Amino acid sequence: MSMSADERQLRLELLRLRGEMQRAELAQAAGELRAVARRAGQWMAVASQFSASIGRGRGGWLFAAASALRLRPWLIPVALGALRLARRHPLSAVVAALAAAAAARALRRPRGEPPAE
Repeated sequence: MSMSADERQLRLELLRLRGEMQRAELAQAAGELRAVARRAGQWMAVASQFSASIGRGRGGWLFAAASALRLRPWLIPVALGALRLARRHPLSAVVAALAAAAAARALRRPRGEPPAE
């Protein structure tokens, strides 16, 4: 059962069209993700200014972040790697963030306590 030349041409054209549609959908999704990230960045800037005005001195989150970085200098390359991953592979970044949240939750749980269901 071989295809005729016309059927092969039609199949190739349909595959090309599908590829174009998928690339267009990916470009649109990336643009929406950029817009969401930009809005989140704006909100973070507002929250940062608000936090700085309220929590001056040792009580602020900026001091906590600086002391965490001083005690754990490996956090900087990990955070930069996470940002690169998020830019290149957003779905992988979401999965990695969920895994990190689950790991952090498991580490915070006392040793004798069973996992919550």
